[in-house]
Amino acid sequence: MLVTWRSPSCVISGGNVLPMARPGSKLSLSALTNISFVIASLANSMRLPRKTKPTTSKVTTVPKRAFSKVFIWGPELSPEFITVYSSGLEYTAGAGDNAGLLRTTAERVMDRRDMLKGVAATGVAGVAAALLMPLVNASEQPQGQADQAFAELLQALKEIDSGFTDPKWQLRTSADQAEARRLLLHVLTHAIQTWFEADAARPFFVSFINRHKKMLGDNPDARYHQAVISADHSYRIYGNLAQATYTSFTVETGVGGEGQGLGATLNDTEFEADADGNYEIIASVNKVDGNWLPLAPGAASITTRHYYERELSINNDQLHHIPIAIEALHDAGVRPAPSDSNVAAGIRRVTAFVRGNVVNLDNSNSPEWVSRIPNQFVPPRKDNSNEEIAYAAKDNVYAMAPFLLRQDQALVIRGRWPRCRFASVLLHNQLLQTFDYETRTISLNRKQTQLEADGSFTIVVAHRDPGMPNWLDTEGRQFGIIFWRFQLPEEAIEPLRTEIIPLPA
Repeated sequence: MLVTWRSPSCVISGGNVLPMARPGSKLSLSALTNISFVIASLANSMRLPRKTKPTTSKVTTVPKRAFSKVFIWGPELSPEFITVYSSGLEYTAGAGDNAGLLRTTAERVMDRRDMLKGVAATGVAGVAAALLMPLVNASEQPQGQADQAFAELLQALKEIDSGFTDPKWQLRTSADQAEARRLLLHVLTHAIQTWFEADAARPFFVSFINRHKKMLGDNPDARYHQAVISADHSYRIYGNLAQATYTSFTVETGVGGEGQGLGATLNDTEFEADADGNYEIIASVNKVDGNWLPLAPGAASITTRHYYERELSINNDQLHHIPIAIEALHDAGVRPAPSDSNVAAGIRRVTAFVRGNVVNLDNSNSPEWVSRIPNQFVPPRKDNSNEEIAYAAKDNVYAMAPFLLRQDQALVIRGRWPRCRFASVLLHNQLLQTFDYETRTISLNRKQTQLEADGSFTIVVAHRDPGMPNWLDTEGRQFGIIFWRFQLPEEAIEPLRTEIIPLPA
């Protein structure tokens, strides 16, 4: 059987694209067997009317003006037209023992990669779905819960983006605006990864931050994981400490906005691990013997913290693995198939997380440990303000101040690390995202700090290398945030003294 081209074309066969041919050239239909089977299977799945085998074979070409038609012809099928989206494509079908598909285009060729994408998803069904997906006019589809939820998400993104013009965000340049949109996309990424497919009866941990997903005061020296849970269930958390300096588990209430806050925290001084660092914790409403993480009403997620005080920041160690898992104590059975209602619920969780966590600090919502004066710090001290901030660490003492430096200035900070489990200083933008720590030094923990003879430190914040130890690189930014963490301090923290000096040429 032969298929005759009516215009310049290509043939898709078994995931391959055959070369373009001139008008009037011919090709054996046997080369089209694989794709023919796809179309024949598609027609069978649609239960098209059948007829007896034709007594003669026939070649039919769809005129180029009928770009939205595919002709199906086979030994057991009546000729049928199926409407598909073709965007200027022409299909030709042959007859006989195999149905043939010829695709011609003056504008676009589907290459092997595109074909394999469809086939890789579900094989023949994937290709059939790709053909049928655009069949139904979107305006004719019924509006379901997921449609409404997705519209709400788009509206939230639009409102947040428009809100960046509000003076409270203090976004003064196009670069500031771009960075705000970067934050929005990072938060949206985490929301989709963690909250969209979340099922409190079948929980899983997701990495919270990394070198390319930053938010909420991230830290190069800490790994975080998050799992969506509910107080309606009880859970087993198990894993290994993996040589961490500090490990903790914190329960958060709410997803975003009102009701979002901290619940219980359990750190590694409060639960038992074996000699190899293995542990098991039960998270539940009712108290159990052994390692127990209480779940209060409204519990919505668990965040883990794994701090490391090493010369190489843990988030720059791509080979280090922290084993951790979570499972419900009861058998929830198989996961429900996606439906209009559960997809809508997932989209709304994404929306809530994004609305609640695209934030910056200003004078109206800053805790007492945040200085309002550039280049000066409030004395660090322990208080309960952390418990009122979602995703803050209960065991940390914080200090924060903006830096404001001309290109010819450097900020010198003098102090002394206290006795504590972990301590560090780092640079954030005003949206609480770390600067680039993959290729620059923007943070120092105690292991990374060069001390003076008396045990104190001198740290220099500057736009370029000042020729002094402990340089924190501003990326050339004149404005940013300096953020300190002191974890489980065992003594009072000395005040941080600052001085602006000329930056050496």
